[in-house]
Amino acid sequence: MIRRTPRIVIALPAAVLASALSARSGSAYPPDYGPFDPNHEPARFPLAECPMVAEEGPAVVMGRQTMVYGDDRTGGPRLRASAASFFEGVTIEVVEADGKAVAGPSYASDFPPHSRPDSAFCADLNHDGRLDFVLPLASRGNGLGMLFHELVVALSSGSKYRIWIVPTAAPGPEDFLVLTDPGQCVIVKASFASNESPAESRRHSYWVYNLLAVRNDELVEANDFDSRFPKWIWYTARPNHKPAALSAAEKNRIWSLQREPMVREASPHTPAKYD
Repeated sequence: MIRRTPRIVIALPAAVLASALSARSGSAYPPDYGPFDPNHEPARFPLAECPMVAEEGPAVVMGRQTMVYGDDRTGGPRLRASAASFFEGVTIEVVEADGKAVAGPSYASDFPPHSRPDSAFCADLNHDGRLDFVLPLASRGNGLGMLFHELVVALSSGSKYRIWIVPTAAPGPEDFLVLTDPGQCVIVKASFASNESPAESRRHSYWVYNLLAVRNDELVEANDFDSRFPKWIWYTARPNHKPAALSAAEKNRIWSLQREPMVREASPHTPAKYD
């Protein structure tokens, strides 16, 4: 099911909402409510654009059945994003240049197939000499829902790959950071949480930021890399980057209302065969 617009428990001026909705993948996380003070962001982990190099399969309503991302200059592995059966989401597969599958196909997202963008990102995220892939899939929702994405991260694992899915908001290259170890890739994950307290005065919405680290072929929680995380930002009428004044018990209670995993591994799935 496509992610729908989350419940917001504060009233915001239309101009503020429009500002939030303008945040796309070029500006990672909602920029007016980001985890770092403006102009004080950490160094980025370098990512390169990984363009779509081929389209495969029959034409469907929203483009071709399969879109392929890679670097034609290297002749290395490629990421294939396919429309699942009856447009029920997106499946992901990693193949070598000769077409041999080294991961998947795995069911990655129930977002619509036209969430597949024109380009992905590539880098050696785990420093094993093989190319890794990053592909943001948009929810295509309405209102605030248009910010929500599922971020596909395909990490090399020996001669194979493992495919991870990070539910997040407005992902972009700015989400990939270097914090302590110069070789360590850290990813900022953005979530939206609401305090549905019986007391009207305590009903607020928050942007919640957690850190994930690339560890060999896995994504693991890494909030201990930076004392500011997990960071909660009160979704106010004006831009805000200050940590919310919430107790640990309140944060745990509000977070427990969420059904969103921190990260998950894509499950095996056999793509549909189109006539």
